[in-house]
Amino acid sequence: MRVTFQELFDLCRKVLDSCGLPDGCREDCAELITWSECVGYGGMKVLCEDIDRLKAREIHQIDYRDVTEELIEVEGAGFPDYVLAKISLDLVESQISYRPQTVHGVIRSSRPTTLLCYEAVRIAKRGKGGLVHWKEGGESWWAFAFPGDAHPIVMSGEAVHDSLPACHHITEESYDYILQATTERKDLKKAVNSILDNETFDRLISYEEHEHVWNESRREGALVDKGQWKILSEEAKNVLVESSERSRLFGTGDQAR
Repeated sequence: MRVTFQELFDLCRKVLDSCGLPDGCREDCAELITWSECVGYGGMKVLCEDIDRLKAREIHQIDYRDVTEELIEVEGAGFPDYVLAKISLDLVESQISYRPQTVHGVIRSSRPTTLLCYEAVRIAKRGKGGLVHWKEGGESWWAFAFPGDAHPIVMSGEAVHDSLPACHHITEESYDYILQATTERKDLKKAVNSILDNETFDRLISYEEHEHVWNESRREGALVDKGQWKILSEEAKNVLVESSERSRLFGTGDQAR
C-alpha cells in the first residue's frame, strides 16, 4: 500500500505519543522514521520492533556528562538510537553555542541502525556541519550533511576516518555511535569532497540516490508494509486526543489533569 509523507508522519507521531515520548522529541523522531521509510531504510519496521522497549523506559533514565568542552557522553539506558540522537544533538548544540568548535556526542547503551544517517541532516538544519558514525554488520559507517542539504551522504570504510580533519578523529574505544556538530564546515566539506573524488570508501549511498528515491516516494506515495501499518495503527489508537497546546488548554492530551 502507498501512503503520503504526512499520513506516515502523523501515524509515527501518534505511536511515539502512545509510547510516552515527550513533545518535541516525538516530532523529531517521527520525522526521522518517516524519512527513513520513504528512502527505503525500513523506519516502520524499526518502530514496530521498538514499541515495547519504548514503553518500558522513561526519558529521565538517560544519563549524560560533559567530559570536556568538546566531548559529551550519553548513557542511553537502552533507548532506541533515534531517541538518543535527538537528545544528544540538543546537548551538543547547547555546548557548541558557547564558542566555535567541533563537539562530539558519544552514545552508549543503544542499538545503532542505518536510520541514524538522517541525524546528520538534522545537525545541518541547525547551521552546522553534521557527521554521524556507527558500526553495523561489522562495517564502519559514516553520514555527512551540510546546511541546505535535505539528505545525507552515506559511506562505509575504515579509510574514511583517516581522511577526516584531526578534530573529527574518534579516540573513544567504547561507543555505540557518535555524532559530531562543527562550525568548521569548510574543512569537513573539503575532506568529504576529497573522499568522494579519490573514492576512499568501501560503499557509497550518494545524496543523489537518496534524492531520487525520496522524490519518487513523495510523488507516488511511500510504499509501506500493510502488516507494519496495521501494528502501528493499532498502537496509535491508544492516543485518544493527540497532545497539543489546544488540547492541554482544554484539559485533554498528555498534560490533562
